[in-house]
Amino acid sequence: MHHQSTDGIVVHLNKEGLEISPQPMRATGELGPSVFDTLPSDQTAPEEALFDVTTLAEALAQSAIPVQTFVTSAWGQHAPFLLSLISVLRPRRYVELGTYFGMSFFSACYGARTLGLSVEAVAIDSWKGDEYSGYYDEDIFEQFVTLLREQNFREAYFIRSLFDEALRCFANSSIDLLHIDGNHSYECVKADFESWLSKMSDRGVILLHDTMVKSDGFEVWKLWQELEELYPTFNLMHTHGLGIVYVGRRPSVIADVLLRLRENEILDSAVNQFFRNIGDLSIVRNEFVRIEKERDQLAHERDKLAHERDKLAHERVALRSDLARTRAQLSAVRTSASWKLTKPYRRLGALIRAGWPIGRKAGSQSYEE
Repeated sequence: MHHQSTDGIVVHLNKEGLEISPQPMRATGELGPSVFDTLPSDQTAPEEALFDVTTLAEALAQSAIPVQTFVTSAWGQHAPFLLSLISVLRPRRYVELGTYFGMSFFSACYGARTLGLSVEAVAIDSWKGDEYSGYYDEDIFEQFVTLLREQNFREAYFIRSLFDEALRCFANSSIDLLHIDGNHSYECVKADFESWLSKMSDRGVILLHDTMVKSDGFEVWKLWQELEELYPTFNLMHTHGLGIVYVGRRPSVIADVLLRLRENEILDSAVNQFFRNIGDLSIVRNEFVRIEKERDQLAHERDKLAHERDKLAHERVALRSDLARTRAQLSAVRTSASWKLTKPYRRLGALIRAGWPIGRKAGSQSYEE
């Protein structure tokens, strides 16, 4: 026996008592799979996993595709890079730890749709906040679910829980691309990385946000220094930093690119500058789109008000016409012969209604015989 809430919490009643567990949900309220299965092993041949200029050029070209982000956030400057990464990695499943309004999550969903890829996307968050990002009310979660439902991303799910509670929803080797953007203390982000590492597929990539921030309890940079010694990595240094870590066990184009970028400072700097510039352009472009939408909405409201004004003007003309017609009819009645002949009777009726004593002289009395 179990009970399901609207935000994806399932309460099981078993022999040991009540067990509360998170459940993947669609924005429509439908249940997702209880467990996301292991992904089949990548069969890419080693020679197909090597870097070439064509691959890089195609990835950079994908970053120029406008990404509709739906919400406003500085993370939007990383959206073009995410699109490039998705175009090369072609993840079968994207998971996000820490979603908030959904800037990066919607970017991934929209990017996959734009590229014509079938990607399961799963957002994991408590939507309560923490001591670093601050605590927030239920409106944030409701706005996220509303946008997710309106955009009809058919393969998108959310799990409302703490990150470690959601681990049970994923089999080992079930994630191709993981984005970690939760609690930014060293202990928490390291725990997130290590606990989710077994869930990564044999071509898995992990993204870490805020790798360049070194204040106010943000300590992702400490973990980043350790990961650079263990894995192929690359750090986008703009917009608080976005680290890319290849944790897969098979040869990969991604791993080869990351290693080449590490070896070549000029190429590293050029790619960083490119994505900084295209990120700035993306923000400007999305702001322009937002302004255009507001303009169109204002124009629609203006047209609606103009229609209401014209309707009221038409009704005013009709009322004036009715009033003139009524006055003409009343004037015709008052000048008619029947109106003049019945004047004494109308006078009598008025007196009766006023209580005037009709039919006896004032002061007279009547007696019964």
